[in-house]
Amino acid sequence: MPSRGKGGRDRPWRDGGARKTSCKTSWRSACHDAVAQPHELESPRVSIKIYFYGTDATEELETINDAFSERGIRYAIKSRGKRGATIFPSCRYEIEVSAFQEVFAREVLQAYIQE
Repeated sequence: MPSRGKGGRDRPWRDGGARKTSCKTSWRSACHDAVAQPHELESPRVSIKIYFYGTDATEELETINDAFSERGIRYAIKSRGKRGATIFPSCRYEIEVSAFQEVFAREVLQAYIQE
């Protein structure tokens, strides 16, 4: 007998196979002053790698974004993924700034810089 489909599973208490989604704020929304593409920055550019312990870094990114906007630092940011999912989770990012503004950016990022 051929399958009659999955209609019998379509009940109000079933989710229909929807994937679980997290309700966390996107890290991109925390960096609303960042430029969309790194090529929009002045050349030459430098990359600064930073990391945050924990699974959600939106508050720290908002603080960095506010500090950069106060100082007039233009930047681009990329996520480099997460590591250590269970014991010591961390979020890693790469921030690109113009070489002329590197000193000011490193002052803001001093606590987060990954050497």
